Amino acid sequence: MKVFDIGEIFQIAVQIEENGEKFYRYAAQLTDDANLKSTFIMLAEDEVKHKKTFWEMCDKKCQYEPFESYPGEYQQYVEAYTADIIFNIGNFEKDMSSVKDPVSAFDFAIRRELDSILFYHEIKKFVKGDEKLIDSIIDEERRHFVYLTAEQAEEFLNHCYSQVDDLRLKIQALEKGGYHGKVLQWHTGQ
Repeated sequence: MKVFDIGEIFQIAVQIEENGEKFYRYAAQLTDDANLKSTFIMLAEDEVKHKKTFWEMCDKKCQYEPFESYPGEYQQYVEAYTADIIFNIGNFEKDMSSVKDPVSAFDFAIRRELDSILFYHEIKKFVKGDEKLIDSIIDEERRHFVYLTAEQAEEFLNHCYSQVDDLRLKIQALEKGGYHGKVLQWHTGQ
């Protein structure tokens, strides 16, 4: 029993990668920081490589017959899963418009990388003989997740350090203006 056309699976995977590439190129435009820009461009280029891998695999015939409670159950599951998650095709533009800065770009990308990992684990059942290729893409998506998480933490720390520096400068300015006692009163609550 064939419940899902393998070509459709690879089309979904290609769409996920195309949307991922589009998002990372968009995120690169949100920052003037050369390192962050380079990070997002590198991730976009990785998505292009993944898309190429899926197109190359798309011609191969694979069969998988999962247990189903009713005919078409697994197909419905995969379609529903990809329709609402992972660089959502229908709402992608709307989702991207909520990303306004590198921090929100990291949040968005991390969620999508995790969703992609789950999806690729599911499609492995359909690609007998090419599991290692899918595993290599899963490894890449995991690498993206780890990399994005580390970058997000660094960006957050940089933001915190910036806030501390701003407060330090304000306190110094107040102290120079003879407000030292008022600063101490404010700080200690006395």
